Amino acid sequence: MLKQITIACFLLGFAQASYSQAPNIQINTIRWNATGFMDLLANVTAEGPCQFVTHGVQRVDWAQANGNFVISFTSTSISGSWEDLSTNGSLTLGLAGDSLTGQVVLSRTDEGIKAELTINGGSVPIKNSYTISSIEQL
Repeated sequence: MLKQITIACFLLGFAQASYSQAPNIQINTIRWNATGFMDLLANVTAEGPCQFVTHGVQRVDWAQANGNFVISFTSTSISGSWEDLSTNGSLTLGLAGDSLTGQVVLSRTDEGIKAELTINGGSVPIKNSYTISSIEQL
């Protein structure tokens, strides 16, 4: 009997260790690392790293210039329900910060992970599509 309990505990521990849950965008703080972007208004591609940090669905930080320039947005609306970032899906967050408004659409397709950022209220409107090279839970 003791041997059966030991084997059952071992198998349960092995199953738990081999199960790794992807970060949940709805509740986790996640860094989205971008390697470049396409300016969809000017139809120009640009290289250069930047990051988006989502704090659940409450706030989004957009970090540029190696983190020296950060714009923080409060999430004003949520559209979609993408809980498992390892599977295809998307989530749209409405954004507001300072005098800026807009949205970020975070998505995964068979082609990869993207963040499409639209910002209004600044000196020029922004509509960029970022290629996300990696995501990490913070």
